[in-house]
Amino acid sequence: HIQAIRNYHMKKLGTIILSDIHCTKVFDQKKCDYLMRLFEQSEQVIINGDFWSYYIQDFDSFVNSKWNKLFPALKAKNCVYIHGNHDRKHWCDDRVNLFSVYNDYEFLFPISENKELYISHGHLISNDSIQNETYIKFNRALFDFNRLNRSYKFYILLNKILLKIFKEQRYSSFLKYLNKPYYEFASNLPENQILVTGHTHAPEFLPDKKYINVGFVNFGLSYYLNI
Repeated sequence: HIQAIRNYHMKKLGTIILSDIHCTKVFDQKKCDYLMRLFEQSEQVIINGDFWSYYIQDFDSFVNSKWNKLFPALKAKNCVYIHGNHDRKHWCDDRVNLFSVYNDYEFLFPISENKELYISHGHLISNDSIQNETYIKFNRALFDFNRLNRSYKFYILLNKILLKIFKEQRYSSFLKYLNKPYYEFASNLPENQILVTGHTHAPEFLPDKKYINVGFVNFGLSYYLNI
C-alpha cells in the first residue's frame, strides 16, 4: 500500500520502494533526518529514480555533499538503485556502490511464487526530459541565481501553501493524467508482472490495472510502497 507519512513514529517496514527524492545543492536537514529514520525502519530500500538531480549538480557534487550521510544506511539495507531522468546512468560513476548493491534502469522484484514487480522509473516509457548539456548548464545557473535570491525558498513555501489549501489528496492528484501511458504499457507486460514507476510525482495504487506509482518525497510529503 502507498503511505503518506507526516511526523509520527514509524513501525517496522518491509522492503520499501520510493522515488523522486531530488536531493539538490540545498541540504534539508529535516528531510535527511526523516529519510534516515525511514531507511533504518526498513528491511530493504529500492530507490526508483531521481535520488539526486544532474540538472542542478553533477554526481561528484552530490557524492561529496551532506546528503552522503544517507549512504551507509542505504548500503546497510542492500539498496537497489534504479536510475531516473535526473540521475541517468551515464551521469554517475562507480561511486553508486557507496549506497547501492545494484544499479540499472529496471529491476524485477518477486513478491510471491507467481507474481513480481517490474520496477522502472518511468521516463524510458513515457514523458522523458531534456538531456541537452547547454540547457542543463543554464538550468544550474538559474537554480544558483534563484537560490541566492531566495526565490528557491519561495518555491518551496508556495508548494507548501498549495498543499495546505488543496490538502494532500488533491495536491498529489494534479498530475495523475501523466500516468495514463503507463496503464497501457502495464497491460502489455507478462500476466505475472505489475509495473511500478515514479517520475510523474503522482502516486497511484492500481493493482487491478497492474500499475503502481510510488509518488515523490518533497514539500513535507513522503510516499512509498511498503512490501
